[in-house]
Amino acid sequence: MGLLFMIPGIDKTVRVNGYMKEISPEAIEKIVSQPEVFNPDKKVNFAFGLLVTINESYLHCPRSLKFADIWNEESILKNKALL
Repeated sequence: MGLLFMIPGIDKTVRVNGYMKEISPEAIEKIVSQPEVFNPDKKVNFAFGLLVTINESYLHCPRSLKFADIWNEESILKNKALL
């Protein structure tokens, strides 16, 4: 799997590559004694978890994001119109 971490307004991004495995709720509780759930409702339950093993991580070139103009609202609306 590959993950790309971005924060709007910041040029730097981090790329993480590795492997991902689906795990059961029981396996989650073995790894983490008290899993955190943000903004839970009264019926919150874990369906499954994702265990990520990271093989490499590195910074992405900030220039590519500037040229892509991905945070520009006009560009976003133009791209939506193409769908």
